[in-house]
Amino acid sequence: MVDEKLCQKCKGKGIVREDDCSVHTCWDCLKKGKLDQHSKEVKDSKIKI
Repeated sequence: MVDEKLCQKCKGKGIVREDDCSVHTCWDCLKKGKLDQHSKEVKDSKIKI
């Protein structure tokens, strides 16, 4: 079963891997506004102030 909401190029990940092993942003998802530029999972940077 193929999910029609899932992008066929990036499979919902937002990153496309080309045949030559290069990777880039999925431009289709970016244009449609599906990519969130702000992560909801903030990693601990271990910086002490």
